[in-house]
Amino acid sequence: MKAILAMARLDLKTVSRDSTLIILSLAPVLIAMLIRFGLPALLHFLPDEFVLADHAPFILSVLLLFPPMLLSMIAGYTLLDDRDANLLLYLDVTPLRRTGYLSFRMIAPVLLSFLYGFLMSYGTGLYTPPMGKMFLMHLMAGMEAPVGLLLMAGLAGNKVEGLAVGKFLSLMSVAPFAVYFLPGFWAYSGLLLPQGWVSYSMLADGTTSFLLRWTGGIIVHLIWIGVTYRWFLKRIG
Repeated sequence: MKAILAMARLDLKTVSRDSTLIILSLAPVLIAMLIRFGLPALLHFLPDEFVLADHAPFILSVLLLFPPMLLSMIAGYTLLDDRDANLLLYLDVTPLRRTGYLSFRMIAPVLLSFLYGFLMSYGTGLYTPPMGKMFLMHLMAGMEAPVGLLLMAGLAGNKVEGLAVGKFLSLMSVAPFAVYFLPGFWAYSGLLLPQGWVSYSMLADGTTSFLLRWTGGIIVHLIWIGVTYRWFLKRIG
């Protein structure tokens, strides 16, 4: 526990010294404030037939993806820094060990994404979803963080390549739009990526349908985490 707290304090210092990481950390708060105070003014310029309430669940599902994506980038850049400094090799002779270090890197963004999720769900003012449903949704959305982290760590050889992988992560966010906008069978193409399951679950009608979709989404996220974890292990040898 002391080692984990020490890592958390070190990460806070690292983030506080980098303006880019500070912006990424605060971006979910800024996005929530923009939606809360900027969207009402924007509605005056939209067609009268546009009803925000009809699209609010989808919009919220997309917003839930922002915190884990941004936090996974922060954790990914930090991990790449540590790997370049050969810190992972030295961890094996410490009480924390490499597995403890990676567990912290994966779990911390999930917990922060879970907390940010409540800000997105209830701070934007889009609508008031049921607390029980959103608890599960925040858990699923938070699992995007380890997927993004392991993709960066497994595919990128350095921080420059990490930037390219970060752009790829942002492109993966098109999956919810495929689920929502593509007609018929084509909508299911968005379910090939874990992000699509967040919107697919959010748009479910009824408790049974939601739980089935949510369970499927959790399984898909676990598969992605397992595959990307193998890539990461191959990268670090």
